[in-house]
Amino acid sequence: MDDTNAQPSPQLLTDITFDVVRKGYDPGQVDELLERIAVAVGQMQERLRQSSAAAEAAERRAADAVRAQSALQVRITELENAAPVAPPAPSPEIEAEQAASVLALAQRTADAVLADARAAAARLVTDAEAESSSILAAAQARAEASIADLDDRRRRISAEIDALSVFMDEQRAVLAADLALISAMLDDPSALRVAPIPVGADATEEDAVDASDEFGTVPSSDLPTMAVPVVGAEADTADPAEDPELVVGDSEEPAAASAAEEVPAPIRPTTIFDVEQTEDRLFGDEDDAADEAMRRFFDADFDDDDRFGR
Repeated sequence: MDDTNAQPSPQLLTDITFDVVRKGYDPGQVDELLERIAVAVGQMQERLRQSSAAAEAAERRAADAVRAQSALQVRITELENAAPVAPPAPSPEIEAEQAASVLALAQRTADAVLADARAAAARLVTDAEAESSSILAAAQARAEASIADLDDRRRRISAEIDALSVFMDEQRAVLAADLALISAMLDDPSALRVAPIPVGADATEEDAVDASDEFGTVPSSDLPTMAVPVVGAEADTADPAEDPELVVGDSEEPAAASAAEEVPAPIRPTTIFDVEQTEDRLFGDEDDAADEAMRRFFDADFDDDDRFGR
């Protein structure tokens, strides 16, 4: 802001400029306030000009009265020095009284005019100061209310930013855990296989469900390839050591079940999962693209990300 020593005027208040800084006042509100103050100052200056003009007029009238008094005094002197003529002039005492009366009247008139002008000027100045104080107090109250509202908004926005930061941290942790799980599954494809179903005369559907939950299996709908049952001679000839992709159930009958039954229970087909692989990869190109996108997301540097106030 320039012209700090200049006298206040409507033009100065209208042309004044402020540097725009962060967390400052609203420029529109400041300009509106300055315009209103400029109008008020202009009105006060106009009233002061009118008062000054009235005072000057009163002074001129007083000066005219003084000049009239001087002229009258000169006329009295001329009359006193003039030769007597007929008819006889009034006595000097009467003329002196008349002149003194005229002078007193002129003096009283001048004093009254000056007193009225001074009183009017004082009233105008008092009214202007009171109105200016009222305008400044109202403007200060509005500015304080605006500052309080801006502070409240800043606190709310700061709280939202903190909440978003916490949410982002939580989501990063969740995504990191999911990525770790996916990486573990990619490193160990056997984690996708289903544990063997319990067999035997006493095995129930509830036991099978509990066993599946205990071994942490996943639903078959979530697997890349559906299960291929192996029955009969194929189940007997399958060798887990030769085929690492096959998970064979427990082929030995419990001793208690064999002793209790004279006829051994029929062997239930063992469920296996033949995971289809293409070029030694567990998933296809779309899955690899998704995995690469997730890796790029977690490898990115978010320290300079200012979208959430960080």
